[in-house]
Amino acid sequence: MALELYEGRNLMALTLCNLERARPLTAVVDIGAGSGSHARLMRELLPQTPWSAVEIWGPEVESACLNGLYDSVYIADVQCLDLTLIPDGGVALLGEVLDRMSLPQAVAVVNRLLTRMEYVLISLPLGEWHATVWAERPFNHRVHLWTPDELHAIPGGVHVVLLGHPALAIMICARSPAGQELARAAMQAAHAELAACERLLTDEGRFRDYEDTGLLLTLQTRLTTLPSIQEWRVKRAMQGWQEQPEARETHSTFLLERFNDAVARSAWHEAARVIDFLATVCYPNSQPVLEMALRVNGILNRPDQVDRFGSTLLSLNPQHHEAHVALVTREVHFSEAEIDAKVTQAASDPQTVSECVLHLQNLYHAISALILFADISPERTGQLQNLLHAGRQYDGYLLEGLDPAMLKTNHRFKELLVAMDLEVVLDPQPPVIPWPNLLWVDGDGQEVPLATWRARAAQHGVELLFLAAMDEKYFTKYAKVYVEGLLAKSDMNGWIVLCIIGGGERLCSLVRSLGIRDERLMVCGHDPQPPIVDYRYYGCMRFVLLETLLDTFAVPVLCTDVDLILTRGIREMLDRCAGFDVVFNENRATMTIADRFVANMTLFHPTPLAKRMAAFLRLYIVRVMSRGLVSDFIDQVALTLARWHLLRHAQPRLGRFHHFDINNYMFTSGNMEQFRTLSREYRFLSLYANNEAISETTQWWLEPS
Repeated sequence: MALELYEGRNLMALTLCNLERARPLTAVVDIGAGSGSHARLMRELLPQTPWSAVEIWGPEVESACLNGLYDSVYIADVQCLDLTLIPDGGVALLGEVLDRMSLPQAVAVVNRLLTRMEYVLISLPLGEWHATVWAERPFNHRVHLWTPDELHAIPGGVHVVLLGHPALAIMICARSPAGQELARAAMQAAHAELAACERLLTDEGRFRDYEDTGLLLTLQTRLTTLPSIQEWRVKRAMQGWQEQPEARETHSTFLLERFNDAVARSAWHEAARVIDFLATVCYPNSQPVLEMALRVNGILNRPDQVDRFGSTLLSLNPQHHEAHVALVTREVHFSEAEIDAKVTQAASDPQTVSECVLHLQNLYHAISALILFADISPERTGQLQNLLHAGRQYDGYLLEGLDPAMLKTNHRFKELLVAMDLEVVLDPQPPVIPWPNLLWVDGDGQEVPLATWRARAAQHGVELLFLAAMDEKYFTKYAKVYVEGLLAKSDMNGWIVLCIIGGGERLCSLVRSLGIRDERLMVCGHDPQPPIVDYRYYGCMRFVLLETLLDTFAVPVLCTDVDLILTRGIREMLDRCAGFDVVFNENRATMTIADRFVANMTLFHPTPLAKRMAAFLRLYIVRVMSRGLVSDFIDQVALTLARWHLLRHAQPRLGRFHHFDINNYMFTSGNMEQFRTLSREYRFLSLYANNEAISETTQWWLEPS
């Protein structure tokens, strides 16, 4: 087949895509369908549009399997076709058809089709063509040899002539003035895109199979805007990799590019399809490819795929840290039967010393299962109340003769059970408590009222607040690196809020000692000392501040630990989390409340339900701290119960940071180079002997090899 036909079909396909993009097409009618090449090439580009075929040669319908390519097929001469059979509107395709009739007949056919169709898209050979091209079937003999000047005989058309030996004209006609403007723009844009691929199109040796290669190469410039074309090209590249060994480098490079693009758009299902193929078929022994497959399937929570790629990585490298972590931290979920079994076990009275030692642990695990995995129902709530009552009354942790470590463990379980304030969770309208008395200062250590901060933030267009709380020791050790890291690396216009517990009259001098005079830094502290001073209160203070920050600044607030260094990708993360009330850094591989949320990183948007959750957090923390017996994991319990409260009484939009949006595992210097995140990373500075330099962003895509 001549090269001009490849170009012609590509130009028609690009024009169709441009028309669809400007205004969705209601139908496509392929006049003179022949072997169905238009449908084979172009239908996947318009997957939602009905396609019909009109073919004059009846045996072709069966031999070319046209019924499988089109929604409806009509055996008729277009000159006498009953147009009421075809859909109104849309576009009619006339591929190498008008030269089979006289010029007046051709003009009449186009005008007649435009009474029914919005557009007519024509492919028309010009001059003398090789007779062998048309001798394969009846009705293929040429009646009229068209010249470029005769194209003007068809009214209202816009045409492009593809020069060659011979030449080919591609023309589009529209029945309305508005349609003519759209048709002209669609054709001109398509021609420009075709010209951009001129180097590839003139290399005739590349076009061995027009279905696999011709359109594939020509549509390259459209791939970032039309998902259907992307999907089509991915399928072709996968087929080409297996069927064309000599072109594998080209196909694999394209697939890697598609994977990178899908990851950048957080299109995880699309990314998984590509990377699974690369890791299974193309590069089954490539550690970087297998790692990417492991990470993407971890994001999608596909345990079978995680097992497969993790096991393959371990077979290549038995010390592969990430594979080990992935295989032991898969997301877990308890069935109703498993929850019932845990509740039954915890509800039974201990009979022996060993059972007494484990009883509080069993109670805690059953309560965790009910809160994290069970349906919110009156029956489950009653079970939870009974277990909590039993745990608070039980003194088994005071058994004499227990090992000191076991005694400490039981004491922690007891603290956790006491911290479960079910009364405030079940109350649909918890009581309001007064705000804490806080002193606000700037980076110069000067007191600045909160109202002034609000005015400054509005003036500077602040998009986000980073919120962390600490005591003086942690402030001295980590605050400088934390603040400088965010100021240098954050890709958003964000301000930093630090809350120092117990700062009091020393607050201003502490801030001045930091040496960071930046208007984006806000520091607050109790003045005088807070009513409750407990090291476990430090991590919770940020939640006490949340509601007033959301009300005052009306921007999202991202809570973090102060020894947590966020590097880059904050805007990307925030864009993906838009539309939620609250987004949690939740590790769903755990089964208990105390380790469900990692680093307490939580994003609160300034929505009514997020503010309601913030109000609950403030009330709960003040109530439970006043009891004196406070769990080491009080901040984890607070987040868990606040979310549970919101789910019981409202319909919040709750999100979760992806497993590799931010890293859910604490690094050590030994595994830092082995463990790579898919997109962005953070670090816990408290795990290092010194405050090392803030890391550069880990590269999160695969480079084409």
